[in-house]
Amino acid sequence: MDNNAITFPGNAQSRFYLCRSCHNHVLPGYDIIEVSTSGDRVQIYCTSPVNVRIEPSIVPLFYGFQPCGRSWGLGQSTFSSHSYPMTSMTILCNGCSSYLGRRQFYHPVVGPLQPHPLMPIRRRTLLSFSLPLPHINPSSSCKLNLFREYIGAEFNNVKFTDVPINSNVEFHFILSFAIDYDTSGSPPTNGKFNVFWDSDNLGPSQISSIKSSHSNFKVALSLGGDSVGDGSAYFNPSSVDSWVSNAVSSLTDIIQQYLDGMDIDYEHFNADPDTFTECIGQLIKTLKKNGVISFASIAPFDDDDVQSHYKALWKSYGDLIDYVNFQFYAYDQGTTVSQFINYFNTQSSNYNGGNVLASFISDGSGGLTPENGCFTACNRLKSQNKLHGIFVWSAVDSKRNGFRYEKQSQALLAISH
Repeated sequence: MDNNAITFPGNAQSRFYLCRSCHNHVLPGYDIIEVSTSGDRVQIYCTSPVNVRIEPSIVPLFYGFQPCGRSWGLGQSTFSSHSYPMTSMTILCNGCSSYLGRRQFYHPVVGPLQPHPLMPIRRRTLLSFSLPLPHINPSSSCKLNLFREYIGAEFNNVKFTDVPINSNVEFHFILSFAIDYDTSGSPPTNGKFNVFWDSDNLGPSQISSIKSSHSNFKVALSLGGDSVGDGSAYFNPSSVDSWVSNAVSSLTDIIQQYLDGMDIDYEHFNADPDTFTECIGQLIKTLKKNGVISFASIAPFDDDDVQSHYKALWKSYGDLIDYVNFQFYAYDQGTTVSQFINYFNTQSSNYNGGNVLASFISDGSGGLTPENGCFTACNRLKSQNKLHGIFVWSAVDSKRNGFRYEKQSQALLAISH
């Protein structure tokens, strides 16, 4: 087994696990059944890894269990006293085809088992990962070099190729927005999402082209946003079940064409926090389990109604949320460095254990701007191992200054402290 298969760079509380080679999300923290150690190694037994593929390999065993039910022995197995060739399953990362581990038999009481003819007990097949012990220290701080930028909302012909991409950072574009409204702007469609970004300039062919040139490049879509047509874009489900069903279907159709992840940016609500929590939480969980998305983020800001919804979501489904794109630029214009640091620490506490990203708005209309010390604050956070990444709103405004601050942000992230 590859002892460097997975790692924990995304979360200080080890909420999820990533492929070490490509940082693809492969295992949510809630899915772990047992962690066992042997020497300086740890085995993690889980039920349903995501964004992986299974390839069979025949392993002869003198005593075995004849796989039945689902193909390749997934699900339950029945006892057999005969000598069968056993089908084992190799687990590979969907993102880069790296070897991650194997499925094997596991008993809920005694743990991992070797098949034995005198133990006619039903067993489940589970994936086993292995990695060095130091990487599972939940108190260790995690550093990311993630840069993210929203693009496409204002239809100003900004293209992916306009924005400089530093090969030493992980780079995400976030398409703004997909909204569950009719394309005319009204009425809401109860989870049936439509594309509201500049798809002429930011479509599948453009994404395919830039991905072929930049291995560190991924694309997400953002749900909701502030407005649609001449009004606000409301989160307005008819029911949890119907909204989730419609959302899974419509977003799968959009995302599977060319995208990697999803961002949640609802800012207006016609539903209580519990309904929002279940709709969004179940959506993220289903899309990850189905391998449709490899990461998810949320984009709250400091407003009582907004925070009540997102903090409830975080409390119940925080282990599925990879990044918190907190809108620090929604604070007052003229925010100082010390105020920014305090805001950052407060929101890191609100979204405890999450990868809270620093942020600025490139037109300088709010928060701490680059001209007034945003990068000073980011450097300070980086020196404290608190800077998980930076995101910017938005590429349209940044084009006017030649993407000067995108270059600075990525250069800062690429430097090791």
